[in-house]
Amino acid sequence: MVEKSLKAVVAVRSLEIPRSHDLGLLIRLPDSAGRRLPKGIREPDWLNPVGGHSAIRPAGATLDRSLAVEVATRSLLWARERVNAARKDEHAG
Repeated sequence: MVEKSLKAVVAVRSLEIPRSHDLGLLIRLPDSAGRRLPKGIREPDWLNPVGGHSAIRPAGATLDRSLAVEVATRSLLWARERVNAARKDEHAG
């Protein structure tokens, strides 16, 4: 959900969407579209408990599922606001 939310914001700003699942890359894309991510989404430690941007966790590492759901929900709400605002801009122009 986080990945798709980020890509939606990039797409609505007419930027090229990379064929990537790399959250580190995708987290930087909204910045290039002039839409800075909120801190809780921008810092992906919620995904990888050892830090970094990789979705691959070492053996024995656990995912904080409640935090992951919270971040996914926040990213969806953030993206929805940005996409709706961009659509309003298109219709106003």
